Amino acid sequence: MTTSQDVTARDGRTVRVHDTADDLAGPARLTVLWHHGSPQTGSILAPLLASALPRGIRLLSYGRPDYGGSTARPGRTVGSAADDVRDITDALGVDELAMMGASGGGPHALACAALLPDRVRAAVTIAGIAPFDAAGLDWYAGMADAAAVRAAASGGREARARFEETAEFEPASFNDGDYAALAGPWAALGADVGIASADGAAGTRRPRRRRRRFHQAVGLRRRRSARPDARRARR
Repeated sequence: MTTSQDVTARDGRTVRVHDTADDLAGPARLTVLWHHGSPQTGSILAPLLASALPRGIRLLSYGRPDYGGSTARPGRTVGSAADDVRDITDALGVDELAMMGASGGGPHALACAALLPDRVRAAVTIAGIAPFDAAGLDWYAGMADAAAVRAAASGGREARARFEETAEFEPASFNDGDYAALAGPWAALGADVGIASADGAAGTRRPRRRRRRFHQAVGLRRRRSARPDARRARR
């Protein structure tokens, strides 16, 4: 079990934070803040716990604005994550830590490393997203289903929300290795995506039929889940 709490950001927003400090047998050897992918709630997933706790690593995570119980922040940028991370670490009394981000969380981890050099000692990204305006890059090349990000790029938040009203899950978004992982050790990730989608991650609530097809594709059972703000984990 991890503990969860709401931190008040400098602008008054709520940021939902998750912390494994109470699970450690002694003082943390290292603190790592995990930046989740999109869409996810920010909850710390079981495979991360299994890797971190035996090594004495304290894991932190949080829901980015409008994810997993955190208040929306219209107009935010990737660099805005540094504001939230500074507020989180101030509230928890963490002086230095490392960043780790996966998929959509990758750029946020790098942004924090760049903008918080007094606090961030290292940064790692996994399957992170390249800068949209990188020179010579076809940003959409190789994507199995680029329609959602194209909608967001062309029309912003409102266009993305309209797209999600009729969008269907594209099974080709994952390969055989992805499906095997989601059916095994990373099943918790698929379940968390389902919760985030159902609760309207980043203002883009997915239609019920699309969530159902996603669950069918990754072998998840459909079940009722309490909203993240109603199931805050406590020791």
